[in-house]
Amino acid sequence: MRLFAFCVLSFVLSLSTVSLPATFAEENATEYALRYKFTPNEFVHYNVDSQNTIVVELNQAKETTVNTANTLKHYRVIWVDEQGNGTLETMIDHVKMSAKFANQVPATFDSKDPKQKDLKQYEKIRATIGKPTRIVYSPLGKVVSKDEKPEAQNQGFLIPLPENKVKIGESWKEEYD
Repeated sequence: MRLFAFCVLSFVLSLSTVSLPATFAEENATEYALRYKFTPNEFVHYNVDSQNTIVVELNQAKETTVNTANTLKHYRVIWVDEQGNGTLETMIDHVKMSAKFANQVPATFDSKDPKQKDLKQYEKIRATIGKPTRIVYSPLGKVVSKDEKPEAQNQGFLIPLPENKVKIGESWKEEYD
């Protein structure tokens, strides 16, 4: 019985050989083409947090402004063409912001609060909440086209990918307008 079990185990192990790179050098030499692969009806939810501190000094006077924003967003892949370009419908679901000037009480905005509480400077932001815009992206993450609506005039939000293949640990640069 032991001999039978040993033979079966040896046979199974001989069939389950895994091909591993012989050296790390081989693995590091492998190049990858980075591309987005859009899938129709795919939803992606994400959160964007930002905090900016601006210090202005004039003569002896110094003023510090702190702006924070927490934005919950999502996009849905509407359609993918033959070239792999994806039509994405983007939407802002929730925004919470504050701006603090010097030692003053911060001006705040929370899209979950009633509209009556909004300060004038946040009216345009409220107008964008829940309003979809469409942007067409290439598999490289570059904007192909976008809505002509004023709220769609921002740059794309996907990270542009390099046209050339890259190795593990390599980096690339992207210029923005």
